[in-house]
Amino acid sequence: MLISGIWRVDADGVRRPYLRCEVRSEGGNRQELFRPIDSGADRTILTSSAIQELGYQVSTETLSLSGLGEMSTMVEMDTALRLFLQDDSAIILNGTYAAAVSPTGWMPVFWAATC
Repeated sequence: MLISGIWRVDADGVRRPYLRCEVRSEGGNRQELFRPIDSGADRTILTSSAIQELGYQVSTETLSLSGLGEMSTMVEMDTALRLFLQDDSAIILNGTYAAAVSPTGWMPVFWAATC
């Protein structure tokens, strides 16, 4: 299985891989997001800006995850990710995903993190 992505040049001039996905919003609709990816990540984490774009309310129950040498405060949220394959078909991943509470600079949607 090959998941489709694109290469984008960010504001800092660096070319990074991005993933096109649709994420279920708080209202149940799907919203398309393009987010940088970390192909070595062991966990899917949504950014704080993704939470805002999707209209989710941040839970008061938090957890801490580490990655890239730092600890980050996260919340868990139930949603569905719809990822697109090279032939334009899609797979849907329903689950509970971690989401960053506050922005921490450049952080991909698929971020390397360990519990």
